[in-house]
Amino acid sequence: MILKIYRILPFIIGEQAMTKDVSILDRLNKIALRWSWGRPFLLVLMVFSVVYCGYVLVASDENGQAIYFIPSLLLFIWSLLSLTFLNAFRQVPMPSVQSDTWGQRLWNKLKRLAYYLLTILLGCATISVLVVTWRLLSTWRTMY
Repeated sequence: MILKIYRILPFIIGEQAMTKDVSILDRLNKIALRWSWGRPFLLVLMVFSVVYCGYVLVASDENGQAIYFIPSLLLFIWSLLSLTFLNAFRQVPMPSVQSDTWGQRLWNKLKRLAYYLLTILLGCATISVLVVTWRLLSTWRTMY
């Protein structure tokens, strides 16, 4: 399984980001730039799922119409998380070079530190969304 994932990583990230001297922020930046064409598609999915969830909550009075409420809620959560990732890591600052002044290097390192903290936050959010997805899909499976 790990070998299969490692084989598709150059397609997802890009060949240049597979070298060992590239930081995780630069890899996430490459992924966000490579998949930025999917942002309108994710936005449409998000709007569609919100409209459907709103319709089920407001206008639906039958149980048959609410069968796809949980999957549409999960679609909203995953598209929101993906859109957040694509928007957040589009403009990661480049590492500072030696010719920069001391203040510029410090400011750049502080910006990159904020992006590292954002990486940890999004990683925790992804893990929690995976757990919520597992729980909601198991509940949905037992209901229908």
